[in-house]
Amino acid sequence: MLYDVPDNQVYRIIAAPNVALLNAIGIFKGQEVLKKATYKHGGPVLVEIESREVAIGKDFATQITVEKSN
Repeated sequence: MLYDVPDNQVYRIIAAPNVALLNAIGIFKGQEVLKKATYKHGGPVLVEIESREVAIGKDFATQITVEKSN
């Protein structure tokens, strides 16, 4: 899950909820993201998608399955 993987690495999304908000910010199957940080105490995940930084709440980040990108 995106929430649990190490920071400062590039990941490919292999599964994500089909939610309009996530699709609008570029979170969909096949997309690559750079996970920059996970904020403490259940906070959001900060990712970079196509040179944009986006914070994704823990509720969504725990539903996004990723694999490390080459």
